[in-house]
Amino acid sequence: MLLGDFEAWLTDSLRRNPQPGVVAVRTFTEAGFSRCPVGATVTFASGTLVHLQPVIVAPPGSRTEPLEPGGDPDREL
Repeated sequence: MLLGDFEAWLTDSLRRNPQPGVVAVRTFTEAGFSRCPVGATVTFASGTLVHLQPVIVAPPGSRTEPLEPGGDPDREL
């Protein structure tokens, strides 16, 4: 799964299945983050913010999926 697709799945899942105490779910872009392109911010009624950011971990020399859909799969990682 591409990171952008994961972000959409995560935020859509949290928004469609509201939990008690959760007052807002926003993507990092919606929340104003520009340095970290993918993630979600969950705001609770208490004022607590939780930032969820996926990371890619792979063994040295292996390939990971491109960050952006349509990205160049042969680019240097």
